[in-house]
Amino acid sequence: MGDVAVRSGSGGVMPGTAVLGTSIVDRLVVPADLVRTKAHNAAGDRIWRVYLEAWTWAGGEEGSGVATRTSRVEITNDATVPPTAGGAPAVRDRRARRLEPQGMDEVGSVVLREVSRTYRESELAPTPASDAVRYFYVLEDSRGTPDTAGTNQARRYFVLGDPPPYQDIDGEDSDNAWVITLRRAQGPT
Repeated sequence: MGDVAVRSGSGGVMPGTAVLGTSIVDRLVVPADLVRTKAHNAAGDRIWRVYLEAWTWAGGEEGSGVATRTSRVEITNDATVPPTAGGAPAVRDRRARRLEPQGMDEVGSVVLREVSRTYRESELAPTPASDAVRYFYVLEDSRGTPDTAGTNQARRYFVLGDPPPYQDIDGEDSDNAWVITLRRAQGPT
């Protein structure tokens, strides 16, 4: 892989643009998002912040030349417009650790639950414009826990896994929200 250039700043919280219907389930999306946000912000039980980042490689294909982060938006469980103090989705960790010659390596997936249904599937699973662009989901420890070198050790890169994003709107454990499976990936380096 090539060098990495990071543009400063964040794009903020990505507002959802989905058009919801008039059914009771759809009418409860925004109030449910707000209740979840307030409850989890008050409890302080969501340590992971979730970002969707686009990276572009100068060499015309992934891994060729300098990689530059071209966009970064936060994915929340409250995508109202304008966004309030957005709450983080629930992160269910299914990662395992594997001993490699260079040390421990994480493998497996995580599942994001309670992602606002105000997002469109195309916003959560964007199509790259070219072979030089790749989208990563990035999980960052909201506590900013640094390692001994002073970098945020808890920054983890993921890509969409299987199944693709789907809406959990019925059933016993329904969240009336998106569910997104992510698999661990090597970030731009």
